[in-house]
Amino acid sequence: MPCPLCAAADSRLFAVYERHKLETCASCGLVYQDPGKLRGGASLIEEIYDEAWVAMREQYGHFTFMNHAVFNALLLDMVAPAKGKLLEIGSGTGEFLYMARCGGWDVVGIEPSAAACAYASAKYGLPLNRSPWNRELAASGGPYQAIAAWHVLEHLDQPVAFMREAASLLSPDGVIAFSVPNRRSLMNMLHGMRSALYAEVDHLCHFDLANIRQLASAAGIGIRMLFTRQYVHGFEDLLAAHPVFAGLSLEQRMGLIARLQGEGAGHEIVCAAYKAPEGSAIT
Repeated sequence: MPCPLCAAADSRLFAVYERHKLETCASCGLVYQDPGKLRGGASLIEEIYDEAWVAMREQYGHFTFMNHAVFNALLLDMVAPAKGKLLEIGSGTGEFLYMARCGGWDVVGIEPSAAACAYASAKYGLPLNRSPWNRELAASGGPYQAIAAWHVLEHLDQPVAFMREAASLLSPDGVIAFSVPNRRSLMNMLHGMRSALYAEVDHLCHFDLANIRQLASAAGIGIRMLFTRQYVHGFEDLLAAHPVFAGLSLEQRMGLIARLQGEGAGHEIVCAAYKAPEGSAIT
């Protein structure tokens, strides 16, 4: 299969897992899997993001808010302070969209998991559209001042086409904000091909910062903000499992977080970008 980011045909085997295998693009370095060999996307979504997954989200709702929703809502207000219409693609159980609505946004969401949609409706009163990505469905509510897609692109087999379609629904001064797991994170460095991030069968693409810059250029969007961040929650467990890091003091652990983020090795890549005018340079 050609690379889903740069379309190069040359790749090498990265690793083989129980239900999938990963390749590394020899041109851009993207790690990816062939979705044609993956058992049906829709049924896989229902299998993974089911009632048990929703129950787990309910149990750890506090951490979902603190690790993700609070940060993402603040980021969105920084890059789009005027607010307006907000589309979230892949709303999950709705915590971010709930916070955005409380913060003054006019919100709408698209989410393929039936269990997640039911939870978001009952818990937060969010009438999510149950659907995989569908440009026509999304366009019916646009244009949007902001579009958010937190941890969505890693699940897609055509990330460039998705980004082009999503950006086309922005208002002229609109912003698209998204995040993905970082292929060059500490977790992946410590565990290598045995990392839980690589073992996720529904993760079709594994990006690093260079890949995101290439994605933005190919999709015709201009990067406004690009960085990595390290979650505080769960960091203790990651360090405790490694003999080199297990004995670090609080100050040393916080210093390590700062170093990881400063070197582009935080757990998550975060990007905010704008729809560039036709013919303008993308940076």
